Amino acid sequence: MRCDDIERWISKSMDNELSVKEVGQMRQHLEHCAPCRQSFEDSRDLRAWFVPGAAVAVPAGFAQRVVAEAFAGKASVPTFTPLKGGGASADSAMPGVDRFTVRLAAMAAALLAVLGLALYMQRSTQSRDLHADRNSLEDTLKGLEQLNQREFPARSQETPPEGTQR
Repeated sequence: MRCDDIERWISKSMDNELSVKEVGQMRQHLEHCAPCRQSFEDSRDLRAWFVPGAAVAVPAGFAQRVVAEAFAGKASVPTFTPLKGGGASADSAMPGVDRFTVRLAAMAAALLAVLGLALYMQRSTQSRDLHADRNSLEDTLKGLEQLNQREFPARSQETPPEGTQR
């Protein structure tokens, strides 16, 4: 199984579109391929942020009305109506507003991109690294100890207080 195949299958697995055989093949690959496993976990974590919305009730006869209007040639997109007063444009009505808005939006997008990159680079340990349901208590405690040693190397050299375990 190639990593390219797994990348496509990850999306399908999130939508429950894989056969039992394909799921087995994907799991076997994920056990041995850390980059694909990380990609799968990232996709799963991302999917957890999205909650399905409530079902929208479509009015009776809606599809028939849309088809009838489409075949009758009715426009479904509003058409442009020129401003009153001899064809004055929006730029002359409120000079600079559109350009200012576009520039402000572009600067905000650039700032968000830089902020996102900075947060990504400063990324601390993710919660998915410590799951009690995946590891035994002993493995979780060892993971916490390793994390503490990486984050606070000076503290890890100290002896623990009496009555506590390390």
